[in-house]
Amino acid sequence: MIKRTLTALLIITSLALAGCGGSGGGTPAGATGALEGTVYIPLAAADTQAAAAPLGYKALTAVQVAVGTDSVATDTAGHFLLGGLPTGVASITLTPPAGGYQALTLPVNIVADTTQQLGKISLLSTGSNALALTLNRRDTATAGQVRLYLSVVDAGAPVLGLGGNNFTCQVNGAVAVPTALAQQFNVAAPLSIALVLDRSAGMSGAKLTAMKAAAVDFISKMRAQDEVEIISLGDAAGVKVEKAYSSDKAALTTAINGITAESNTSSFFDAVYQASLDTSLRPAGNNKAVVAITDGGEEGNTHYTTSIALGDYLQTLNVPVYCIGLGIQHDSNRDKALAYQDENDLARIASKSSGEYFYTADSTTLPGTVQRVITRLQQQYIITLPVTGALTGFTVNVTAGTHAGMVTYP
Repeated sequence: MIKRTLTALLIITSLALAGCGGSGGGTPAGATGALEGTVYIPLAAADTQAAAAPLGYKALTAVQVAVGTDSVATDTAGHFLLGGLPTGVASITLTPPAGGYQALTLPVNIVADTTQQLGKISLLSTGSNALALTLNRRDTATAGQVRLYLSVVDAGAPVLGLGGNNFTCQVNGAVAVPTALAQQFNVAAPLSIALVLDRSAGMSGAKLTAMKAAAVDFISKMRAQDEVEIISLGDAAGVKVEKAYSSDKAALTTAINGITAESNTSSFFDAVYQASLDTSLRPAGNNKAVVAITDGGEEGNTHYTTSIALGDYLQTLNVPVYCIGLGIQHDSNRDKALAYQDENDLARIASKSSGEYFYTADSTTLPGTVQRVITRLQQQYIITLPVTGALTGFTVNVTAGTHAGMVTYP
């Protein structure tokens, strides 16, 4: 099983910062360069998603961006362009207005007659002293490499803009330099996601209406190349594939809107089994996940009748499951043994598959919870490492100053 640790990480950098070095010889005296980027913070509950911003984020205006004595403030779109900077290695400092976010200092290499793109940068919260690192998937389908899918989360929100100088990796005990590093929203490879929707009798009324609306919103936020499968549970047949894997958003939306509550059967384990198996068979280069929404009440399963057995099976498929418990009995202290069986089952399935469990109190909070899951998936880091021979293990260290975190396998 993939091991996960919590880490403190107090600075982040743009992908464009990987491999910073000196300006080199031959630079004309007085030559200058420029730096450009955009600063974001996570959306608050009352905020509206802007089309130009990464999903789950909003632009931060009035951030003071400084290199030495040169400075500029971000505009209403969070954008800055700081020019006329002396070439060579320097530091850029981003100081936000008051409001719960840390100032950020990054190493940069200013190149003559060049505007360096620092990309999308998110600031870290002052209330958090640790980042949560989860290794969601590993892909060894391509000979000579392993592709890792890693979530980096600060105070509940994924972090934007980590760069190559934040990652130190080993494969089979030897240092391995990433050959590629990006976040999911910046890569062409599709996401393959199975949506598991509970339509048992207990979901009737407001729950079902909210779940369908949230699922349709989920579809609307997928990119053109992404694909989704719709699976429901709770009718006389148990598990039903409402729509096989497709990128046709209209057809997927029609399938979701056609779901009605039918019976008391809630074969959730069977539905997750089917969704995970189907997703594991999608093309090797795709990122993969299952997102499952239920109000609990397990019965009528045929493949696996306990979450322990199902979790053990899911570990073999390498497909993370993101479980959303809608209005189920809830243990608010996640550090103690879970008091309620339904929640315990969902948390175990998520943990064993290297996914994540989310509790949502009722139909009014479900849309925000589904939004968090979408953001998790689209902000994952994809790290490609070279492998010589058979893969026996790897370590990924995330470091910044004196702070560090690590994920390992096995």
